[in-house]
Amino acid sequence: MTLRLDSLKPNKGARRRKLRKGRGIAAGQGASCGFGMRGQKSRSGRPTRPGFEGGQMPLYRRVPKLKHFTLVNPKHFTVVNVSALNELKAGSTSTSTHWSRMALSPAPSTR
Repeated sequence: MTLRLDSLKPNKGARRRKLRKGRGIAAGQGASCGFGMRGQKSRSGRPTRPGFEGGQMPLYRRVPKLKHFTLVNPKHFTVVNVSALNELKAGSTSTSTHWSRMALSPAPSTR
């Protein structure tokens, strides 16, 4: 037998049929479907939101408070003095590139 794309098939026992839960007691996983009697995890829908740690402060909220945490998307600010605004002509429009060229004080360096 030659190995071709049209002759490929999974090994015997590699693919198992999906259990049909909640189809009656005789089906094997009926009634409570293996989720137990009561409680939050037996209810329909997602039991808790992603990242929920049972009331403890979740990791995604704890991490920014830790020391030496570098921001992934830091905000960069350009300081503009009011005296620089007075030099603009009346009715002229300014762009961010204009202000970055005029930057009177350099933006703080980030690590």
